[in-house]
Amino acid sequence: MTDQTETEPVKEEHLSVPQQPEPVFIGWSAIFKGTALLVGVLLVGTVIAGFVMQQKYGTPGIIATLCAGAVCSISGVAALVVTGFGTGQKDGLTYTLGSIAIRTGIPLGSAIVVSNTIPYLAKAGFFGVIVVLYLLTLSAETLLSVRLLKKQTVTK
Repeated sequence: MTDQTETEPVKEEHLSVPQQPEPVFIGWSAIFKGTALLVGVLLVGTVIAGFVMQQKYGTPGIIATLCAGAVCSISGVAALVVTGFGTGQKDGLTYTLGSIAIRTGIPLGSAIVVSNTIPYLAKAGFFGVIVVLYLLTLSAETLLSVRLLKKQTVTK
């Protein structure tokens, strides 16, 4: 003979998947403040690098520094905007990877292209100054991105 035991019905609450809260966009004002801080840091860095480059290369050094500062500013601001826009999105990793590609690709590509095609800037140390300003941009943009992420988690 077989024993028949009654089984309890499974409660639905144990089977449900916990819902994640909806992503919260941090807002354009936070992104604007971050980009303004980044541009300010890069402006100071470009002025200091320009002074050093002027001492070593003269006027071509200043021009190389201004070009490198412009490239790093554009890439840093674009990367920060992409990071800020992706903050709070469900696919935030995609935005972060895009930010890394922009932040790294534009200065690296510019350094390679300019060094091979514009000897005036190449002889004036463009590659070196873009590396220095890129590292400044990287550190400032990373700190600002972390600040944006921190602000996003606080607003949830």
